Amino acid sequence: MSQLNEKSRVRNVTAKDLIVAVLVVSYLLAALVILKFHSRLVGGVLLGLAGAAVLVWLVLLPKQQKAAIGAEILKQERTPIGKAMKLVEYALLAFLGIALISWFLSKFGGA
Repeated sequence: MSQLNEKSRVRNVTAKDLIVAVLVVSYLLAALVILKFHSRLVGGVLLGLAGAAVLVWLVLLPKQQKAAIGAEILKQERTPIGKAMKLVEYALLAFLGIALISWFLSKFGGA
């Protein structure tokens, strides 16, 4: 089992961690290939299952770990790069909103 290093608070990466990461990436790549080249339904189901697994994993995290993750995210958002990324996030959300409105108008606007 990987132990936390008390001085740096960094967890050592084990072979099990690497195997799990490779399996997750290969599953997602296989789902995307199936989605693109074989069946949109099967690929969509596979990606939906992956999304459901991620949500379940996040819900089952201990409260202390959720709090630690939240604290690290807040600390990162207060850095200059974090503030710049917040602006990029707002720009992307504005772009998606404009694209969605444009699509609705083209689809249902009648003009």
